[in-house]
Amino acid sequence: MSSRGKGFMSGVGEKGLVVLLRVLLLCLLVCGWIQPDAARADEGGGRLLIAAAQPKAAGGKKPQSGSGHKGQSAKKGPGPVEKWPSQKKELPKSNIPSPYAQLLTSAGRDFTRPQPDLKLFIPGAFYAGDPFLVRVEGRGLVKVKMTFQGKSLELVPGRNGQPSGAVEALFPVGLNEKAKTVPFEMVLTWPDRTEKMVAGQIAVLHLDRGEQRLTVNQKYVTPDPSLNARIERERRKIAAVISKISPVKYWGLPMPRPVPGIVTSLFGMRRFFNGQERNPHMGLDLDGKTGDFVRACDPGRVALAANHYYAGNIVIVDHGLGVFSVYLHMSKLSVREGEIVQRGDIVGKVGATGRVTGPHLHLSFNVLGKSVDPEYFLERYKENAQKKAR
Repeated sequence: MSSRGKGFMSGVGEKGLVVLLRVLLLCLLVCGWIQPDAARADEGGGRLLIAAAQPKAAGGKKPQSGSGHKGQSAKKGPGPVEKWPSQKKELPKSNIPSPYAQLLTSAGRDFTRPQPDLKLFIPGAFYAGDPFLVRVEGRGLVKVKMTFQGKSLELVPGRNGQPSGAVEALFPVGLNEKAKTVPFEMVLTWPDRTEKMVAGQIAVLHLDRGEQRLTVNQKYVTPDPSLNARIERERRKIAAVISKISPVKYWGLPMPRPVPGIVTSLFGMRRFFNGQERNPHMGLDLDGKTGDFVRACDPGRVALAANHYYAGNIVIVDHGLGVFSVYLHMSKLSVREGEIVQRGDIVGKVGATGRVTGPHLHLSFNVLGKSVDPEYFLERYKENAQKKAR
């Protein structure tokens, strides 16, 4: 070492050198050249790729908004307030069942040899009524078969809308799911046709999503018996439509909102019509004026365009792999069944048809036949709309 270097070392000293290294590391972190949180999330076995759901502390309840429409009131919530996204505490990224954590370093044909190029993204816990995204990335993967609650999807990287070198799919747990854990499994297939099955349990968390009391025309609370056949026929039609699984993935996350209005009623609230309890609210109500355009959230095929007793004018768009967006109560339909729509295409106009208390858009999402919270599909509302809601 030169005399200049020795002089510097002796002047700084060992403790001074440690301080300098710490300052340098801090500078790298601030500049974004090192991202320890992302690295830890990968090492921990996965992360939520949908807007983070967040568990409440014991005994906590999720705040709910009321409705801004005439004749509506909510026991929990002071009126039309934008709640976007729902105020749930963040799920712990490290809460991953051990089989998934092992998969990151030991999946493949040989459990004794690390597979650093294979990554799995999956939540360790989520809320009943919420969707969750599963993504597998791996060089050389030929096929991935995912199975959850009796529904299976066979996915091939780079085909049918899947990204190159990866596959991804959405899965639901119903709002009324009582189990504390649910099983999930997948089979990975390699070029030499060898397979490896990975299975584990995902924790299910539960929320009190509040309630809402509405005043509507009594004919929508106790319909005339002569309408029962029509109502049942329409119920069966919707069930048949959303039970289908198209093989091509057209959806992507996040999706734009179909109308710009604020959220006036949240998913999962218990509902009372004219004092009588009916099914929970299986969607989001978005404020709007009669005639406002309703736009498709993402590309897909129009699977249903009709007038129903409760739903009014309804459009259902099939986005592939069991994912459907549903638009209710419109004043006008602008598409026909079988038509292909792109993101942002007009599917109808806001209205007040069916069981409503005023003009608005009811937006639902169904995944593999189950209704799930639409919040996790959509872009978060803009700050100016949040201010307007306050």
